Amino acid sequence: MNIVKTYFNVFKKDFANFKGTEKASTYIIFMVGSWIISVVLLIVGQIVPSASVALNLISTILGLIVFIPSLAIITRRLHSKGKTALWLLLLLIPIVNIIILVWLAFGK
Repeated sequence: MNIVKTYFNVFKKDFANFKGTEKASTYIIFMVGSWIISVVLLIVGQIVPSASVALNLISTILGLIVFIPSLAIITRRLHSKGKTALWLLLLLIPIVNIIILVWLAFGK
């Protein structure tokens, strides 16, 4: 249950903390956990068509809830790599964003 605790600690302790650094393990747990939750909602919405409207609404709300903590954890991870938060702008480039997110998962 340490993984679940780590995931929810991002919301409890560091919801909008853009200062400091972040360990790679916390970054990976948060990003992969958010991705898994989104994929599960998508799959359940495809399997149960009558619930797809409600699940789309839940998925949208989840995306809004996770948006600020995602920016915060990416910023802290960039700081631990010795980069500034301006590197977040690279996430707007379609192919480069995947490369940057994987690069943040490895290293210090």
